[in-house]
Amino acid sequence: MRKIIYFSFVSCLLLSSCGGGGGNEEIIPEEPDNTAPSVPVLKTPTDNTLCIGNTVTFEWNRATDAEGDGISYQVQVAKDNQFTSTSIVKSESTSSLSEAITLSKGVAYYWRVKAIDNNNESSEYSSVNSFYTEAVATSNYLPFVAQAVTPKDEAMVDGSTYRLRWNGKDVDTNDELLTYDVYFGSDASNLEKIQDAKAATFVDTPTLVAATTYYWKVDVMDDKGGKTNGPVWSFTTN
Repeated sequence: MRKIIYFSFVSCLLLSSCGGGGGNEEIIPEEPDNTAPSVPVLKTPTDNTLCIGNTVTFEWNRATDAEGDGISYQVQVAKDNQFTSTSIVKSESTSSLSEAITLSKGVAYYWRVKAIDNNNESSEYSSVNSFYTEAVATSNYLPFVAQAVTPKDEAMVDGSTYRLRWNGKDVDTNDELLTYDVYFGSDASNLEKIQDAKAATFVDTPTLVAATTYYWKVDVMDDKGGKTNGPVWSFTTN
């Protein structure tokens, strides 16, 4: 009996001396999650602008970061408002709030900016502004590419029909004088024209089938015979 008591006493001493009793462990606080900077707001060139010359200075407002991290910016310039990989002509990084970029003359461009902190956390891209660079000599600038309003590209929608809406802009033509051809269907390579050269910026689809992906595009025409073909957008019915 004495041996058992003695063994228990020694075991308790050993546990105490090695910290086996617990309660004194160091608690390491978790590092707070890093948040992305705010989305920059574009300043110039403003939307639907004709830029004199082809070296364009892009400016935007400063983004903020909740953790006070340093911020840099990525500026993208593209030839369509979808910013597909083949349409992006410039993608520049800078820590300043402006960037001068030389572009081709007489071309419609679209630009946007996002903010990136020094932990590589990035904001969403800003809204998109469109502009033209001045041509050497031209009597007409083509309309800008149409912009989908609803549904957004690759959206999910409800209902047996849907009203398609879009915007059109032109740097040297009153927007009210623009007309639109609209194409629609479930086969992206074989779309049917459902609106022919009308000024309306909306049209109702034919009857939709559930769980089906549909495609649509809008071509924009000005009153001088200029035409800009639009990209193909898609949406899927629930």
